[in-house]
Amino acid sequence: MDVMLGVVAIIGQFLLGTEVAPPFNNPYFASSLRDFWGRRWNCVSSSTLRLAVYNPVLNKASRIIGPKLAPTLALLSTFVVSALIHEIIFYYLGRVMPRWGTTLFFLIQGLCLVVENTLKTKINVKWHVPRLIMGPLVFGFIVYTFMRLVMPELLEYNVVERAIAEYAAVVDFVKDASLYWVKCGKNCWYKTWNETAYVCQQIN
Repeated sequence: MDVMLGVVAIIGQFLLGTEVAPPFNNPYFASSLRDFWGRRWNCVSSSTLRLAVYNPVLNKASRIIGPKLAPTLALLSTFVVSALIHEIIFYYLGRVMPRWGTTLFFLIQGLCLVVENTLKTKINVKWHVPRLIMGPLVFGFIVYTFMRLVMPELLEYNVVERAIAEYAAVVDFVKDASLYWVKCGKNCWYKTWNETAYVCQQIN
C-alpha cells in the first residue's frame, strides 16, 4: 500500500506539475494507535476524514451529549465511515458482496483507540513506553488484526490483482500521454484535452 500510493503521488505530481503531500509519514515508527491513524497512515485520507466527518460530528455531538462524550462518538463515526468507504472500494474491485471483515477491523481499531485515549486521560503519568518498544507493538497489533480480518477477504475477492492491474493501466495511460505530449507538442495536447472535455459535456 505504501508503495502503491507513493506511485500515485508521483503520477499526480507529474500531471499537476506541483508538489503533492506524501501519503505516509513513517507508519512503522508510530508510538500509539492515535499516532498511527491520525498522523502517519494515509495522511490524505486522515485529513479528509477529520474535516468531513470528525469535526462536524464533534461540533454537533458536543451540543447534544456534551463535550466529554462527543470526541468518542466523533472518533467512532470516523472509523465507521472509513470502514464503509473501504467496503465500497473492495466491492468495486471484487464485485463480491461484503463479508464485513473490513468493517470489523476498523471498528476494533476505533474501539481500541477509544480505550487508549481513555487510559491516557485517566492514568496521568509522565513515564512513557519507549518508541522502540511501543512502535513494534502498535504496528504488530494492526498487522495481526488486518491479516485475520481483512486479508482473507482481499484474497477471496482478488482485490490485490485487480488493484495492481488498475495501477498498471494508470501507469500505461501516463506513459502514452507523455509520449503523445512529446510527439505532438503542448498545443496539440491542450487541443485534444479540450476536445475530449467537449465530448464529455455533450454526452452528459
